[in-house]
Amino acid sequence: MSENDGSRTNEEAFWQRFAEFTGVNAMEDKPNPEYYRELLRSLGAAPEECVMVGNDVKEDMAAETLGVRCFLLTDCLINPDHADVSRWEHGGFPLLQNFLRNLK
Repeated sequence: MSENDGSRTNEEAFWQRFAEFTGVNAMEDKPNPEYYRELLRSLGAAPEECVMVGNDVKEDMAAETLGVRCFLLTDCLINPDHADVSRWEHGGFPLLQNFLRNLK
């Protein structure tokens, strides 16, 4: 995080910024792509530099519309419309661990 003033760790700075966009102060809400666009802008990251891991097909996989790679965590899956999940990399926590280890 380039805006770290030295009084916080990079991890603390990240979570503070993350909270700004996942809490009630967010300008938009998931699944609106603008929500993810704002988060990317705040982090100074390009979509191809990020991964969205989520368990909600509609809310979380919407990040894909901006080019963010997505992993659908099927443990505690939220999919009330019974959408076909085969288009995303998906699985439980063990497969998520393998997915994250193999990121390039």
